[in-house]
Parts: sequence; C-alpha cells; structure tokens
Amino acid sequence: AFGAFIPESGALLYSVQTPDETSLLYLGRRWSDPVQVLETDARITTLLTLEDGETVFVVEGLEAGRVRCFLSHNGEEAQRVARGDSCEVSSNGSTLLVSDSTTDALTLTALNLDGTGEVVLLDGAEDTDLTFRLSGDGTQVAYVRSEAELPHVVILSREDGSVVLEGEDLYSLLSYEFSPV
Repeated sequence: AFGAFIPESGALLYSVQTPDETSLLYLGRRWSDPVQVLETDARITTLLTLEDGETVFVVEGLEAGRVRCFLSHNGEEAQRVARGDSCEVSSNGSTLLVSDSTTDALTLTALNLDGTGEVVLLDGAEDTDLTFRLSGDGTQVAYVRSEAELPHVVILSREDGSVVLEGEDLYSLLSYEFSPV
C-alpha cells in the first residue's frame, strides 16, 4: 500500500494493491469513508496531485508501451481523458500533452487539464526524431525536426499548433529543454 497526505486539501490519497488489481482511494475532510477514485488491473506509472490537491492525475501503463491517462476532481471517480504512448502534465498543471508515435511518425495532442480544448499540434509528422518537450507553463511544445539529416528545434504554440520559433540547422543536438518556470 502507498499513502500520501495532501496538506493543501487536508485529504489522504492511498492505494491498495492485490495480486490482480490496484485501488486508488481518496479520503477528504468531507467524507467519513474513503472514496474509490480508480480501480485498475494495469500498473500505475504516474500519480500526481494538482490544483492544491483537489485534482489527481493518474497514468496507467498498458501492454506494448501504451498508457491511459485519468483525472479525478475533488475525490470523484477518475475519468479517462486520453490514451497514447505517453501522457504528461505541465508543471503548473494547466496542460496535458499526449503523444502517439510509430517508428517514423509523431502525433502530439494538447488538452486542458479537464480534458477539453483539444489541439492537435503534430499529426503524423515524419521528419522528427520522435522526441518532444512541454514547457512548464504549458504554453509551448518543442520537438526536433530532422530535415536533410540536420536537426533543428521547433517550438509550437499550445493554443493552435503554430510555429513560434524554428532554430537553425545544427551539426549535432545532444539535448534540449525549456528553462524552469
């Protein structure tokens, strides 16, 4: 079992595991009994509390490298908001970024934390190295375009997928990140 007290909300979030399933339970100030927010037979790979502990973000790892992403608000049952190869949330909790890729194509989709406002930023882009980064404030996404074998970084707007900035061709790119918010 795993448990965590969430000081901002005065709630307790904990999991109970059996050989066949994992239950995620939420015990808030308003309830006398714990509320089950998620029951799964998959492995929970990510568990975050956001918005002062009122929102729980869960990622389940599935077979073949796929994931399902869930959100629970105020101790309610978690709702699936996305499915893909990866699902991450910006550090300020405003944006979900979901990736789907094949061996040579990348699709990136951004959503608001409540699952609304979906914007496809890349749709089967074939000229990438399949890596990407989400800015801490959730407003931009960077990826590496590899045209003519010379890589360069492209930064997209989360609002509409438009190119905000496109860097120069580089001989070699070892790593890239957004600076912390």
